[in-house]
Amino acid sequence: MTPPPAGPQVFSAAAGRAAVARSSYREGLRLLRSALKQEEALFFRYPELTAALGRAFQYASGTGEGIKLFETWFKALPPGENAPSLRFLLPFYGGRMARQRGDRDKALELFKLALEAAPDPLQKDASIWYILSLELQKVPQDFLTPLKTYMPRWHSFPYFDDILDRFIQYLTANRYWKTLEELHALFPVESSGTARAQCAYILGRAALTGKLSGLKGEALLRTVKADRGASLYYRVMASHWLGEGPAVLIPPAASSQSAEFPHPEEMELLLGFFQFGAGAYAYPYVAAWQETLSIPELRAVAEAYQQIEYWDESIRLVGDYQAREEYVLNRRDMELAYPQPFKGLIDAYAKDADLPAELLFGLIRTESTFRPKIRSPVGAVGLAQIMPATALDIAGRLSRRGGPGYIQGDRVDLEDPEINIHLGAQYLRYLITVLDQPMLAVLSYNGGITRIRRWWNAAKSQYPPDLFLETLELNETRLYGRRVLAAAAVYGYCYYDLPMEAVAAGIYR
Repeated sequence: MTPPPAGPQVFSAAAGRAAVARSSYREGLRLLRSALKQEEALFFRYPELTAALGRAFQYASGTGEGIKLFETWFKALPPGENAPSLRFLLPFYGGRMARQRGDRDKALELFKLALEAAPDPLQKDASIWYILSLELQKVPQDFLTPLKTYMPRWHSFPYFDDILDRFIQYLTANRYWKTLEELHALFPVESSGTARAQCAYILGRAALTGKLSGLKGEALLRTVKADRGASLYYRVMASHWLGEGPAVLIPPAASSQSAEFPHPEEMELLLGFFQFGAGAYAYPYVAAWQETLSIPELRAVAEAYQQIEYWDESIRLVGDYQAREEYVLNRRDMELAYPQPFKGLIDAYAKDADLPAELLFGLIRTESTFRPKIRSPVGAVGLAQIMPATALDIAGRLSRRGGPGYIQGDRVDLEDPEINIHLGAQYLRYLITVLDQPMLAVLSYNGGITRIRRWWNAAKSQYPPDLFLETLELNETRLYGRRVLAAAAVYGYCYYDLPMEAVAAGIYR
């Protein structure tokens, strides 16, 4: 945004936009309101301010003030170079405000206006995403109708995987197999993303387990196994049930250190941060150049992050470039995406708890991406994300059996990697012992043993464990179970000489 001549309204607007950028929405709204009172035209000259004001209204105001203002502006939008951008932004953020207030009909009306004015594919998909999320809330069993209307207008199929996952959960939990078949038939053959493979996997398993007749389950699973756009979880699971050889073969790749870099000046600066012990300060430059750097260049940065044990940054960076259309799978990237920090501790405490080491690695990577001091919003701490009360319980049991005295006063130091890994392994072993099913234990680790056990007892006559996972109402827990198994499969393959399908068989035993 090119700054206008300085004035009090300009300072208020700039400070308000900065406050919104750091999620200080109340402060941002106060400052932007001040700028608005002094010079309304500022928001027409600089659409970035309008977007910031929309976000501030969405999260800091429970009234309809912002919706009314944005609708008024939209109806009286003056001509000018920013008019096309504002013609999208005003109804789009007005729709987000209405959605936040629970006014579904108004939100739908505004998002449909935004869709018709959206200037690029990403903004079109964003508008459609909101429209479909609202339609799914209305009458889920009728959701195929809006899907048929809007799916042909999608630009990125993976963008909608989360909405489709919720719809597929609803269909599977209610055993609406025919509707699931209709959904599967909607996907173009060339569509990417996980949802198409998810449908095929569930239908194939339902057919093989006698829940659904008239479909060839093995043929459906073979389409999943061969789908390179599908998530690793479904490809591994399909291969496991087929028993026809590995789903994924990971070829070797040379280290990026010997690759030619097309952006030598940028890479000299980036790698210089790490060479001179300042890698912690490289992120703003990595973020600024990430879209233009080549995959070998980004791989070299990911390797540099791992050398200073910034595991989370490295894993995230690898995941970003693996999502590129031109990306080709290789073993080096899988080792970067699934590293082995704390290997000695994880191997030892997995063995002590009679757990597969690859499963414990998969769980810890999913929980914390190997950050020892991380704390969740609900209070879970450390590598295995253990709640303090759970830690006291497990540590007490260990102590009574003659194990280490981890309890000091009324607490356990869960930021200590050794203590955290030991207690996490013992807690997972306890869940497996109680539930007699590793995947149910994994789901309980995230969703709570009481809830998962109650749901399983009600559903086990209707579903095998893998389809039970697909019925869970907790979106986070469904995704968690898939991520842990996929990560465990990679760890088994890359480090423990295990076929991925063998890892899946052990977890879904």
